[in-house]
Amino acid sequence: MIQNKNPQQIEALEIFLQELHNFILQLPAVKYDLMRIYDYFDDYITDPACESMYTYLAEACRLIPNFNSTLKQYHDTLVFSYRIRLTGALQDFDMLAKKIGHEIDRFCIKYGSVIVQDQSIDERGLIQQMLLKLYQQLFDNVFKQSEVLYRELVRN
Repeated sequence: MIQNKNPQQIEALEIFLQELHNFILQLPAVKYDLMRIYDYFDDYITDPACESMYTYLAEACRLIPNFNSTLKQYHDTLVFSYRIRLTGALQDFDMLAKKIGHEIDRFCIKYGSVIVQDQSIDERGLIQQMLLKLYQQLFDNVFKQSEVLYRELVRN
């Protein structure tokens, strides 16, 4: 299929392939950061550290919407069918990450400056459950869909 493309299309596809490859290589760092945030919510959280977790989450997940923007700009027919699935996975991940960010922010406002026994274990647990879903299900789906797209593009 790549043989039927003009030189500009081939060059654009090669650039996209490199961007996709770089994205895939960066994904393990996102998962590592998500696991660290999850672990952080195992214990009592102080106000300054709580606020830094909100920022840490936003920074760790920034890669996903950034790549989603890149992906939407590419209109090659070979990419299009895979793009739909990957875009959905990226959007699901981003939406839950934002929801978790809001929960962390709300938690920090409500519990960030209280003593240990007044901090809700249930609310920390809720944040952990959402983080678990983010990095076990949605992250894995993003990773899988990215690899499928990459393999298909390399094969063609």
